[in-house]
Amino acid sequence: MTNLFSELQLRTLNWHHNQSSAPSFSFTLFDRELKVLFIINGKSKRLNAVQLEIEKTRSNYPDLQIHISVSKRSGDCFRIANSELNNYEAFIACGGDGTFNEVLNGLYFSKNPPPKYIGLLPAESANDFMKSIGRRSVDQMLQNLKNNHAKPMDIGLLSRAGRTRVFANAASNGLAVWYSVKWIQNEAPCLQD
Repeated sequence: MTNLFSELQLRTLNWHHNQSSAPSFSFTLFDRELKVLFIINGKSKRLNAVQLEIEKTRSNYPDLQIHISVSKRSGDCFRIANSELNNYEAFIACGGDGTFNEVLNGLYFSKNPPPKYIGLLPAESANDFMKSIGRRSVDQMLQNLKNNHAKPMDIGLLSRAGRTRVFANAASNGLAVWYSVKWIQNEAPCLQD
């Protein structure tokens, strides 16, 4: 049986803070101990299992400085990523698509240089982004970090009503969520023949 808590895909992400152009990407090798921050959605039903999996894996990588930060409320993942960017080279969002989006935006909108790596450890039910990029174990992900093996990732930039956000998977106006709720409640409008 596959353990969803131990699967994750490593991606590299680097961008310029020029808001008028599309983000650009690069890859950098490290010549010193790599600092990794796992940012966990504290409201996840799988919080304890995720923390345990990270703790078990941490001991296999004494040459990596692995730290964990748990959010307490909405927006914390953004704030944690934004404020810790100078202290870590790798950020792993632990949650679902929303957690990954908060971490991605927190990193992008920091006034500091971008991180070298960003990853996602699925800890929610949907994880659409993870399904589209594939999964690897936490051990494989940390091994890739240690060996500087990563893949580039595109991100999108969306500006609307004076607000700018970045996204990795999809941009939506909320209609998909509204329709899903209606479908579950058996109230969804359907097209008729």
